[in-house]
Amino acid sequence: DIKAFVFAAEMANSGIAGVIERGQFGVGYQVLNRGDLSANLVLNGGYQRMTINSAQVGHGTYLQPEIMLRKIMSHGAFAEVGLAYDIYAKGNQPNYPMLKIGTGFTF
Repeated sequence: DIKAFVFAAEMANSGIAGVIERGQFGVGYQVLNRGDLSANLVLNGGYQRMTINSAQVGHGTYLQPEIMLRKIMSHGAFAEVGLAYDIYAKGNQPNYPMLKIGTGFTF
């Protein structure tokens, strides 16, 4: 079913200055849809800058498999929680699991 495919884009910045630390895009498939609750399996790809005390200490591209649960609230708003694992293309970056919590809007 073509309607079960999902597309995602995320960006992370560091504080008030708005320096972009991370950007990623992904494609996935909805494996559960029960009314206002859905679960998606997503494969993201992106780029991340590594900084310590405002100094860039590294950067790299990565792949990120992810499972995301999303609850639709009202008027297009949603809350979500997910688990992901970054796998970097270069060996100089640590691979680590992530707990993701977020909110957003659908259009």
